[in-house]
Amino acid sequence: MPVRLRLSIHNIVYTTLLLMNFAKVRSLSSSTRNSMTMNNNNSNLKTSAKSLTISWFRQDLRLHDNPQLNAAVQQSNRATKNDVSKGIVPVYCFDPRFIGGDKYTKLGSQKCGVLRAKFILESVEDLRKNLEKNGSGLVVACGKAEDIFGTMCKSIDTEVMNQNNGNGDGDGVGIEPHVLVQEEPCSEEARVDKAVKRSVKTFKSGASGSFESVWGASLYDIDDLPYAEGFNGIPDTFTPFRNKVEKNCKIPPPRPIPTKASIALPKNSAVLSVLSGESENYSIENCSLSYMPSLKDLGYTQDEIDFAENPTTKGVMKFEGGETAGLRRVQDYIFDKDLLKIYFDTRNGMLGGDYSTKFSPWLALGCISPR
Repeated sequence: MPVRLRLSIHNIVYTTLLLMNFAKVRSLSSSTRNSMTMNNNNSNLKTSAKSLTISWFRQDLRLHDNPQLNAAVQQSNRATKNDVSKGIVPVYCFDPRFIGGDKYTKLGSQKCGVLRAKFILESVEDLRKNLEKNGSGLVVACGKAEDIFGTMCKSIDTEVMNQNNGNGDGDGVGIEPHVLVQEEPCSEEARVDKAVKRSVKTFKSGASGSFESVWGASLYDIDDLPYAEGFNGIPDTFTPFRNKVEKNCKIPPPRPIPTKASIALPKNSAVLSVLSGESENYSIENCSLSYMPSLKDLGYTQDEIDFAENPTTKGVMKFEGGETAGLRRVQDYIFDKDLLKIYFDTRNGMLGGDYSTKFSPWLALGCISPR
């Protein structure tokens, strides 16, 4: 059986269930789907602000087959080339509304347990290492996303204006930020997206920023679903949905990892001074190319940290976060051990580390692609 077909058999349940839950997005008009993207054509005519592309990583912590990252590269390539617009700024935010030892749901359960928080930290650390290997870097921040992006973009705008003006009175040419992120269909993330959009809307120079969400969390593209009538046409049960999708849809080819040159950080010294935390006037607390929080910084108790650092031996395998570990598990399960051929015989047996793929933690954070 071809490897790609075997991969699709494994991922079809994960991906098609995701699409069934969120297929109502397909029924929205194109104008509504694009409402999160602001048109900057007019602002380009009014100002000579320098374009700054920001790639916001959220549930897509990988370089391979990443639609959001590829869209960010395309945005950067479209901009007029200068020392600000050439390259992108990768960012990850530890948002206290979603991650933290003191954050609980309305039902009293912890929003993000310490083991999951440790997995996320490992994944972000691995993403930074992979970006650095490819000539880039990762700005890591703790705080509400809209506060981080608003402060960071306005700080860079002022620094660049002062740099371009030369006398420090802030009357020079500033920036025009473009923030791209993987689209998430849940209400909490949608509210945060709207807040981030507002935070990068207007700047001292008169330029207008933009915000764009890119769908990329599923095996199939949501726009390829064979249900022209929208959400009302989706079957109530999984099997007929899967059968129609498999028959009528093709799995899009994986996106390539962008070249080193295309994802390099901007060369502008004013931009880099803010991102590195070395700006004398506009450094941002808990936000830089070198910052990384600890579990204690995220609000977990010492007992919780000890539990995370010394996990129970009852587990059948150690789950290590990150694209590197996720791809290693894929290589081991599918290729080295060739276990997909017996997956349907063992998946319900619960007999050790290889009775099922164990891909779920990496898929959930986007450390590996569904494709």
